[in-house]
Amino acid sequence: MLLATIIGSAAGLALDLYANGLLSIDDYGRYGAWRRLLLFAGLFCQAGMENVVLREVATGAGEHKFVRIRAALTGTVGLALFTGAVLVLAAAPLAEWLDGGPDGVRLVMIGAISLPFAAVRLVAVSGSQGLGVLRHRAVVMFLAWPAGLALGFGVLTHGLGLGLLGAALGYLGSMAFGAVLSLVQLLRLEPRAVGLGGLGVFGGLLAVGWPLWLQSFLGATSAWADQVLLAGIRSAADAGVYGPVATLVPLFGMGLGALNQSFAPEIARRHHAGDHTGLKHLYQTVARWALVVTLPPSLVCLVLPEVVLGLWPNGDPAASTALRLCAGASLFGTAVGSVNYLLIMSGRPRAALLNAALAAGGSLLFSFLLIPRYGVTGAALANVSATLLSNGVGLLAVGWTLGMWPFHRQMLKVLVVSIGVGIALWPLRSLDLSPWLVGPAAGALATAALVAGLVLSGLNDDDREALSALRQKLGRRIGG
Repeated sequence: MLLATIIGSAAGLALDLYANGLLSIDDYGRYGAWRRLLLFAGLFCQAGMENVVLREVATGAGEHKFVRIRAALTGTVGLALFTGAVLVLAAAPLAEWLDGGPDGVRLVMIGAISLPFAAVRLVAVSGSQGLGVLRHRAVVMFLAWPAGLALGFGVLTHGLGLGLLGAALGYLGSMAFGAVLSLVQLLRLEPRAVGLGGLGVFGGLLAVGWPLWLQSFLGATSAWADQVLLAGIRSAADAGVYGPVATLVPLFGMGLGALNQSFAPEIARRHHAGDHTGLKHLYQTVARWALVVTLPPSLVCLVLPEVVLGLWPNGDPAASTALRLCAGASLFGTAVGSVNYLLIMSGRPRAALLNAALAAGGSLLFSFLLIPRYGVTGAALANVSATLLSNGVGLLAVGWTLGMWPFHRQMLKVLVVSIGVGIALWPLRSLDLSPWLVGPAAGALATAALVAGLVLSGLNDDDREALSALRQKLGRRIGG
């Protein structure tokens, strides 16, 4: 999962650089805001089934598992069709809010068509994950998705010259490809899990999962509202300037996100079995390893934001402060670990819901207060406030209800080493070279220095066990 996440994140980043050079700054901003709008709509359609299906399948037995997956597929597709119809009816005002230009209405309609495919993709990969097969999620979500999107950009936007409309059609094609691929993989894994039916069962799943549904939607509001509100309150050009920051923020959390894919079902299993000590130990290990993966890109963005933004063909140094703010907040968000997954998978979804509500409220409040005056920096401040609220409140909730904290001596060692890495990066600020030379060099230096510092300061038993398992896995693949 970690390898697939890194490859997929790199492909997504390359695609965003390509789009930034291929589209005008206004169209690049419109495309980013449009994508965020569809993510919101997609979360409504999915009805929180990603985590509900994962938990029900991971802890269930027999036919129970497959009935749940089929019911979730039926219900989410129905919600997607309904939501798509609403988007079509509201296409004109939505296009005006997003400053969509002459193609705005068509963009919204294309997005509406993509929603059923997105729902199928997510439920199918969640079912595979609950059955204990992470490979399907890795292939569909992190490898096939950016590959399909890149193909759409290359053929429709660049080759046929369709511009923003081509980018939207490429997005639709990649969603359809992901849905078909995820269903095929689930069918090969367990044919009984594929099909439609069971609306009554879906109602039961919804009764259990509505806090997760609302929590996901509120969490998305706090994480994704920045660029959409920036486009509506200020302009598409401001959203375009902010675009690289919006692209990079999810990449900061890729280590934690990848580890969570295997950690989430383990939380459900260990909590169900009453293994509190094992769960606590695993929580601390995941948080520390996620922080190690997150530190190199975050440190480069903190120390060299102008260099990082210079990688985009139309990157604007005006977003440097915004990038620094978001990179710093991501370190805290990663260090506290999988707080929301712990709350959800241990049967405390309402605590995660309260956490998300506070974060979403803070994000919207600060967006409307700060974006009109500070523009791009105001959007970043709103995003940072949501990150700090969500993870801070989640940390306290996990400590209060489960008696678990991620911080321990080994994590302190990681933070001390990271300070030295940041100091080592500082002289690169004075180099008058291309960002394409300085940026990769800074990333390589940060990674090498962090690894060397951790090795010299001593590895613990968890580190040695993980590295040994990795060597064995790579050895088997190379030997095979």
